[in-house]
Amino acid sequence: MSSRCIFVYGTLRRSAPNNKTHLFADTAVYLNSGQTLGRLYLISWHPGMIPGEAGEWVRGEVWKLNDAGAAFSVLDEYEGPDYQRMQVIVQMDSGSNLEAWTYFYTGSVEGKDRIESGDWVDVASTVEKPPQ
Repeated sequence: MSSRCIFVYGTLRRSAPNNKTHLFADTAVYLNSGQTLGRLYLISWHPGMIPGEAGEWVRGEVWKLNDAGAAFSVLDEYEGPDYQRMQVIVQMDSGSNLEAWTYFYTGSVEGKDRIESGDWVDVASTVEKPPQ
């Protein structure tokens, strides 16, 4: 798989409180919302996705990156060592599927609250704000 698209499901979404879309929005084009297989957990003031099984979906947005190399340099640093960039298939709200990169959480989810809806926006406003 090779893609210049990224699937974002947490603080990088346009609709998320404290969104960090500015990290790549100047060099990317918003395509649409969609979902990918996964399970979403509250890690701290932000979510983390782990691989899921059939029927387990995480909601997010897909962006097409104009300069993927530059964007991933910034995004890899932002996500940090507990997240690994991997490619997934995203089922777009339009009905089509596309390949995109996303970040999976690699730490333990033991003791973490699962976000049952699979949508960070459903719970983001109830989470303690990030450190400044």
